Amino acid sequence: MEYKLASSTWDSKEIEAIHAVIESDMYSMGKKVENYEANFANYIGSDFTIMTSSGSTANLLMIAAMFFTKDESRRLKRGDEVIVPAVSWSTTYFPLQQY
Repeated sequence: MEYKLASSTWDSKEIEAIHAVIESDMYSMGKKVENYEANFANYIGSDFTIMTSSGSTANLLMIAAMFFTKDESRRLKRGDEVIVPAVSWSTTYFPLQQY
């Protein structure tokens, strides 16, 4: 019996989207990202959203935002309890340790 280690699940629409990004020569912070951020902000009722390169980056930005917020009642402080999964990526825990 043989099991593939990895396989592609992309369909023709995703491949076309990838080619459109390559042809635009704007690999980050392009118009599609800007539109997505605006649409997502509208969907969740927020003034702002930001797309990140990964969930790890999102975790780091989230913890930094909670640590440096001006709202004292929502600020994350040293010694606060933060509940996280018992098993996860190291980038779930490292931002907490960093701040």
